[in-house]
Amino acid sequence: MKKEKILKMFVGAALFLNLFSAFIPFAHAEEAYPSRPIMSVIPYPPGGATDLAVRALGMVAPKYFGQPWVPINKVGSMGVVAANFTAQEKPDGYTVAHLAPPPFCTIPFVFDVAFDPSSLKPVIGWTEYPFFMAVKGDAPWKTLDEFVNYVRSNPGLKYSHSGPGAFPHLAMESFGKAAKIKITGVPFKGDADQTTALLGGHVKASCATSGLKPLVEAGKVRILGMFTKERVKGYRAPTFKEQGFELELYSPFVGAFVHKDTPEPIVKKLHDHLQKTMVDPEFIAAMDNIAMPISYIRTQDFQERIKKETETSFVLLKELGLLKKGK
Repeated sequence: MKKEKILKMFVGAALFLNLFSAFIPFAHAEEAYPSRPIMSVIPYPPGGATDLAVRALGMVAPKYFGQPWVPINKVGSMGVVAANFTAQEKPDGYTVAHLAPPPFCTIPFVFDVAFDPSSLKPVIGWTEYPFFMAVKGDAPWKTLDEFVNYVRSNPGLKYSHSGPGAFPHLAMESFGKAAKIKITGVPFKGDADQTTALLGGHVKASCATSGLKPLVEAGKVRILGMFTKERVKGYRAPTFKEQGFELELYSPFVGAFVHKDTPEPIVKKLHDHLQKTMVDPEFIAAMDNIAMPISYIRTQDFQERIKKETETSFVLLKELGLLKKGK
């Protein structure tokens, strides 16, 4: 009887030690994070505004993480390819996607995609796109009011955008709704095609971003309004809001996302170190050079921001008849 009791105690102690030792590597991994390079997933092609901004972030972030940030472009479906790629990686904080709203707020309502928005966890919002409405530099409208008055008398004016359901499309329709004017969207594959169409007179307006800034500075393109809530450094142009138009949609965020099962201590460390990166003078200077504003969204508020933009986008998509069947 005594031998059995001693044996049970020995087995219990061994099980406890095994269980305890199983947690040691995990705890150590959390404490050591990051101990190797972090993959920085970019959803758009090299050379664009998003790519340049993410690479600027990746140049400065190693100061605070002690590890390189390795950029990798995963292009397609307005960010869905990058989002899906990140959702299939290990939940260890070593794969971070820098995404805008489409994979969460619009694409799932328009197309059938093999991506569940809940499979990713938001970490921090760190910039936004300085979208603006542009017309040719020699266009007859020098102000937004002049443009609105013209379209009220000449409904159906054509503008370019980057695809049905994308932000430029929804933003222009939001403006049309607020101004009570009828404008007609024409989809193009990308910024280059849109610019050619605008300069060639095939469309009269375009929802554009920093890619057109050199043409603005050269006087070949004129900005009538910024789709941001506040003026953006580097653009001498008023917002729609200060010109009397309260829009339902403003310039979208770009934020860092990780696999939904990433441990909270790692998410917190990612947030805190990226927040330090955002206020680093080197990063601020780099973002000024590409005219991308720094815009902070903390982890606790990020999910609510996504929810609000999803609700707004859904209403606009429904009004435009773009919802897929069953929605």
